[in-house]
Amino acid sequence: MENIKKTLLSFLGEASGKVLVEQLMSGSVGALITGAIGSPLAALVVLPLLAVLYHISKSNGDDDSAKKIEQRFSEFRNALPKELSSIKRREQSILEHSLETELTLKKFKENAIAIIEDNSLGIGELAEKLQITQEEHKLFSCHLTSLLEDLKTVKKTVLESNAILHKGEAILEGIQIGVRTLVDAQTNREHIVQGDIFQSRFIACTSVIETVVTNLDTKADAAIQSILNDIAQGNIANAMKKYEVLANEKEYADKIWTRLWAKVVHARIDLAKGDIEDGQKQIKDLLATAKALSVSIENPVWQLTIARYWILENKHDMAKELLLSILKGENKGFRMEAKALLFSIEDIKAEEMHQKLSADELDDCSILEVLAMKCFAEADYGKALEYARKSYEIAKTRQVVPCHLTLIAAYYGQRFKSNKITFGFSRNYIDKKDWGEYHEINKVLSGLLDYAEKINSPVLQSIAYYQLAILHFVCNETEDLKYAFSRFFEQRVVAADLIEGMASMMCAVGQSDCVIDKLKKMQERLPRVALLLLGQLLARKVGDTFFEGEHILLQLLNDKGADSDLRGISAISLIDSYRRRHQENKLQELVGIFPSDENSDAMNTARRILDLELMEEPKDGKALFEAIVAQCPDGLKSQPDFFRFIRPLALRFKAYEVLAALLEPYLAYSEKSHCDRNYFDLMLQARNVQAIADFNSHLLANGCFDADFIQRELDLVAKISLRKARTRVFDILAYPLPERLRKTVNVWRDMIQAECGDLSSSDEEANDYPTIDEIRNEKNHVPWINIPMLLLRRGCPEEAFAFSYALCHVFTGEEDVRKNYLALFLMESRRDFVFPKPEVVSAGTAVTLEKDDGKGEQCIYIEDSDWLQNSWNEYPSSSAFGRCLCGLRCGDEVKLAELDIHNWKVKDISSKYQRRYNEWLNKEAQTPRSGITMFTTPEKADGGMDFSELVLHLRNIRDARERSIQAGCEFYRTVAPAFGLFKGATRLTFQQAFACLSCYPDLYVKTAIGTAEERFLSLYILRQDKRLVLTRLTVELLIFLEAQTGIDVIARLEASNLKFVASEYLLDYLHNEKRQPASSETIGLDGDHPRMYHDNYGVERARLLSRYFDFLNKSGCLLGNILSNGDGDEEDFNIRAVLGRDYYHALMIATADTNTILWDDDAATMDICQHFDGRLKVQNRVFTQVVFRHLHNLGVISDKEQTSVNIFLLTMKMRFTWCDSDTIVELAATQNAPLNPAFREFCWYLNQDNTELDVESVRRVCFNSIMMLAESRDYPRKAQKAGMKTLVKAFAQYDRKLLGDCLFNGLKTALENNGNTIQGYVVKRLHAFLSRSQRRQLHTMMRHTKAQRKTARNPKSSMSRHRRR
Repeated sequence: MENIKKTLLSFLGEASGKVLVEQLMSGSVGALITGAIGSPLAALVVLPLLAVLYHISKSNGDDDSAKKIEQRFSEFRNALPKELSSIKRREQSILEHSLETELTLKKFKENAIAIIEDNSLGIGELAEKLQITQEEHKLFSCHLTSLLEDLKTVKKTVLESNAILHKGEAILEGIQIGVRTLVDAQTNREHIVQGDIFQSRFIACTSVIETVVTNLDTKADAAIQSILNDIAQGNIANAMKKYEVLANEKEYADKIWTRLWAKVVHARIDLAKGDIEDGQKQIKDLLATAKALSVSIENPVWQLTIARYWILENKHDMAKELLLSILKGENKGFRMEAKALLFSIEDIKAEEMHQKLSADELDDCSILEVLAMKCFAEADYGKALEYARKSYEIAKTRQVVPCHLTLIAAYYGQRFKSNKITFGFSRNYIDKKDWGEYHEINKVLSGLLDYAEKINSPVLQSIAYYQLAILHFVCNETEDLKYAFSRFFEQRVVAADLIEGMASMMCAVGQSDCVIDKLKKMQERLPRVALLLLGQLLARKVGDTFFEGEHILLQLLNDKGADSDLRGISAISLIDSYRRRHQENKLQELVGIFPSDENSDAMNTARRILDLELMEEPKDGKALFEAIVAQCPDGLKSQPDFFRFIRPLALRFKAYEVLAALLEPYLAYSEKSHCDRNYFDLMLQARNVQAIADFNSHLLANGCFDADFIQRELDLVAKISLRKARTRVFDILAYPLPERLRKTVNVWRDMIQAECGDLSSSDEEANDYPTIDEIRNEKNHVPWINIPMLLLRRGCPEEAFAFSYALCHVFTGEEDVRKNYLALFLMESRRDFVFPKPEVVSAGTAVTLEKDDGKGEQCIYIEDSDWLQNSWNEYPSSSAFGRCLCGLRCGDEVKLAELDIHNWKVKDISSKYQRRYNEWLNKEAQTPRSGITMFTTPEKADGGMDFSELVLHLRNIRDARERSIQAGCEFYRTVAPAFGLFKGATRLTFQQAFACLSCYPDLYVKTAIGTAEERFLSLYILRQDKRLVLTRLTVELLIFLEAQTGIDVIARLEASNLKFVASEYLLDYLHNEKRQPASSETIGLDGDHPRMYHDNYGVERARLLSRYFDFLNKSGCLLGNILSNGDGDEEDFNIRAVLGRDYYHALMIATADTNTILWDDDAATMDICQHFDGRLKVQNRVFTQVVFRHLHNLGVISDKEQTSVNIFLLTMKMRFTWCDSDTIVELAATQNAPLNPAFREFCWYLNQDNTELDVESVRRVCFNSIMMLAESRDYPRKAQKAGMKTLVKAFAQYDRKLLGDCLFNGLKTALENNGNTIQGYVVKRLHAFLSRSQRRQLHTMMRHTKAQRKTARNPKSSMSRHRRR
């Protein structure tokens, strides 16, 4: 049953879940089981899902809904067993595939089929059997509420119409090709699946013609002039009649000019009616006939008509020649129309064009229409609407055909700034009450319909109904849309390019069956793009219908006359269909079906998609997918459903940004549409902070304020970079946000500032957060859960507790909210904050009552807020309990009810906050793995305390830590001697990790190679003007060093004039660490007894952390772009997650900037990171010892401090630590030197197995150490002797002969430099390390030195003896 519930929760989040929930309560049971549900496994989900719905209805007290659900349950209960055998046999579907993400198909089927076969199981019993917890109840309710809201918005969107985007690109009647080209250039990437607002190739308006010369006679001139004016005024029927009369008159019937004028008239009529192809044919015949008869094209009417033809053929130079001829001619009656056509094909801005026009020209409807179209192309929609309106009104005044389509386009452009209307539908529906131009558009469309009907133009009528459909579609007027759809297809001839767009709108509102029916009826005469849509719709069905669609798609794939992009999308549609049906064999067959003679970019893209689809788990899948899309031709990207087809592949390989880029053309930026949400979610998954910020800034700039978008952006940015988030939150606050949203952003602002360490303790802005009443209807407790902590940090503890307490009531089921309340108390307990002890019971108090017989007690809370919970024993002061208790004091007695035989005594009165804290703390302590443990220490018989429970807990902690350490040590020995990985894996503190390594002789920290060349190179790098990048290990090491040696490291670093820079993540680490409670006492085991251990390092570390934070923050901070640990994908949980992003970022900085030096002592970890991530290649690196050597060279630290640093590093087992003579002498002269960890580490270097030591270096150090110790006056004689003995034994293990030479020469030099000190002791006690001759020479030198000293002490005696001689 747990698997069933888990699967249902997953399923309800899927698109197919939305459909099923709707159909369960409305569709035919039989149809749903056999087909409409979509898969056999969906049928298996039905009964458990209805049980969940029943449970929720019952829990909410909705008996009516519960009764309806129970009825549906019975219907399905009776129908499902009949279909069970076929369900078991049917193949796996998409839904089954999604269900298998939670459990195996076999396991699920066994459980679900058992429910169907158990006829005794009623809906109530099944709901009980599912054992839905309160948390699961909330999750199911949340999912179902979301689904119902989506269904209400999308209306009855069926599974077959799952396409987000459909193309609706159509060409209507008359916008100039030149302007159309400008529009395309402006919005080229918006041609993916949208309907163009501009749907006309010609300017609609023409001027009334004053005079016409026909080359016939004046009668014919007048008749042609009247005919042309009728066409201009939309009186097509009159024009046709007049021309028939003229052509049938005897004097004109057989004349060549009559035939030529017939073609001109018919061409203009065809173009006016929207019959573009017929009009082109007439003009083509005119040109051919004129050429055959050697008739020159000099008549301005002919030139205008032919110019339109050349524009249609995209031959602008030829059109321009004719138009300029008209403008240069003497007949001024055609100048306006000629100038309008000329400007329409010239590359000139609207403003520049306006400047060149006279007042009369700016009063011409055709020129104004061109200006409107140019403004539209320039995205100046306000100006476009102004020109179009003026043109429309002038045309109506002058009784010529107005620019219906241009005006409609301007209206749409003003509303849809992207110049497109998406049929996906990616935008939100518009309420016509909020659209002031709705009725104006409707009026213009009515005029267009009247005009189209008047001139008997079915093509123009279809265009008008298409535009009407768009209006109803964007306003979610489904019935009116269906009417426009029906009338569109009733036309004898329709604009073929509009069929697909019209069908797409119907599919988007769940009318795909209606679309299929219409398209199938006219299948033979469908244009290829509409046929493609039919094939796609059929292919989404099951059974024979699928095979019909498959046949159409295969037919288009092999249609050599089809456009290559269309063939390519047909191939991709087939891939998608087979993939959804899990037909691997069909996908394999496609490889051979793809036409070998088609090598276009589109078909090659389809081949690459198929190849990638057939690969199981390619390592470079994302790169391959990105390459496919990059090489995909724009025409294919703009095809219908391309986005939907490649979406599964993109999500499979996590190519979120590639997918989002395909959505960019559909972004509204002025509203929160479905497409905008899709784009936002993809960029969120891609973690593209900049794209998300730009997107949200567009929305904010357009006055579109969305709290969800803003909060999710800030959450992501804060997880990547707190300082970027700080900048961003103030950017957002600069916009004129609504008051409620501004308060929400204020919470994020202070959360981010608190994490950055910038939040002041002032309470001035404490009231600038949402009140508890403002958030009580919120579904999510984030970010409100942080308000109490923010109030606390602002110095408002009482307000903090009140708010946190209220949050616990608002979000009763959220464990995090309750734990946050407990944390609040724990934080304040360190500041000695206590709630005053109330003396009498009143509102806001908790009263503990004890039964008079002493056998029971209860606690009652007096709560006057309107969110009180009776289940929490809360009662208002006005209730019966409240009236009985208020005013009582401790010791008072009370009877709580008339029938209660007992009296109750007031045992305790406390603050409700304190009492609730105690209650929840006890509850948490009894919850396994809650993180809170409480112990009882009962008194033993002997009067002592029984600590057995505490000892057991401490022992478990110790044993678990030991296991972790042993595993870490084994990893260290066998896999990688990397301190960072060891510390991260064992989760020890730095102090504990260093102490742990010191316990194991074979474990150490690999810091350096130890060669002289390495030291010299490091010192050389430090002398250059570069910035040092510190790591977390370096800072912790320096803090430990200062705590051990007392050296003020920061003061020395500041005095050195070295430059420093820090990763912002290191600053975050330091800030978080210094906020942690520091204590000088810890509890542990001493044998089998608990003991308090005192260690002041924690307190000292907290102090130094603050100093290092301030020092590095002042030095410089580099921002990062790495998601915080635990927030990435599973594949991102790698070495970086163990080491921390601060360390990883430091490596990135040192890699990217050659002007930086990485200061880090963990060379092994750095090498491992560089090995696993080829992007990392640190150029310059130094380690702590060489930095302090540099400080010593600068005179910043003394010799003694340098020695102290070296001894510390040896103690920490930082290998290789270079040991100079001063350090060795200091170690050797220390009491019990052989037991000193630092000296033991030094002795490790002298191990005979250590082949990395340079012999001459050892010889030099040995000689100097012996000499220095022998001649030193800084140590007591006893320490000198013990030190010499220790030194000799240490060097003897390396090379006895080398030691003998160094011992002799060192003692000899010491005698020469400083006289006799301990040489006698050495010769006497350590003679085994010297040769006989060396001992004799030393004895001789010692006697001579002794005599010299004696003489020096008594020079007079020596002189008198000389005189006596």
